[in-house]
Amino acid sequence: MSRPTLLPSTPVAEAAAEVLAAKAVPLFALEEAAAGGRDMDAVHDMRVASRRLRAALTVFRPYLPAKGRKRWGRLARTITRSLGAVRDADVFIAEFSALARNAKTADERVTLAYLLGRRHGERARDLAEMRRTLGSLDLAGGRSALLRFAASARGADTPLHELAAEILTTRLAALGAHLPDALTPENAQVQHAMRISAKRLRYAVETLRPCFDASAGDILAVLRALQDALGEMHDRDVFLAAVRQVAEDPDAAAAGVTAAGLAVVERRLVKERARHFATFADLITEHDAASLEAALDGALLPLPGGEA
Repeated sequence: MSRPTLLPSTPVAEAAAEVLAAKAVPLFALEEAAAGGRDMDAVHDMRVASRRLRAALTVFRPYLPAKGRKRWGRLARTITRSLGAVRDADVFIAEFSALARNAKTADERVTLAYLLGRRHGERARDLAEMRRTLGSLDLAGGRSALLRFAASARGADTPLHELAAEILTTRLAALGAHLPDALTPENAQVQHAMRISAKRLRYAVETLRPCFDASAGDILAVLRALQDALGEMHDRDVFLAAVRQVAEDPDAAAAGVTAAGLAVVERRLVKERARHFATFADLITEHDAASLEAALDGALLPLPGGEA
């Protein structure tokens, strides 16, 4: 979050410099811990930091020099993707380890052991690639360059409030565009797209937090809950695809994986997905796009003098 020195009336150029500098701090601070690959929290936190930097670059896009914006956007995206592969493996391993602890049949245990063994191998490959990628980026050497770039933002006459109002309009519309289709359980692609829209809206509000009153905290909690429910659903879609892929794998059969074992695991994942979908549907019933729009509009602080 930006420091409280920023106000709705703060010129965008000044705000961009401060926000981008603040977003860069955790990215650089977490590099060593994340590169080791043993600290799941550090991998997750650095990935989130790279996303937040990308979000800030996008929010302030019209006011940043194109060349530098593209350079730092590519770097942050590279970090997100590189750490994402390891993080996704960690999420898979945590989920299937929990399933294994509660397995009730030998077929299920063999199936889960095979899936876990394969994913551990893929994680080792992804971790080696992540270390190579982070080592090639020279993040420590780039910190001062990023701070210089942040200070080069333009738009001295545009108040932060004006940017916040514009961003809200476009991102609320993007979120609402996925409804009602996302409320059909099998519309996985629409639900995944809605998760991304919820994340982008949430990151934008966090980036522009000085433009909102205290009630924005409750709205951010709703957006985070929406994103989490949709993310859990997407994770189950990815897990189910992995399970179904194993059904076509001759090595799995040789390892003792049976159709019965795969079916049990699939049923458990389908049941979990349905539970997370119910959470999502309840959230939308209570907080539809129109109510979120009204709440965010109401939380947007006016400029001094009552100007909109």
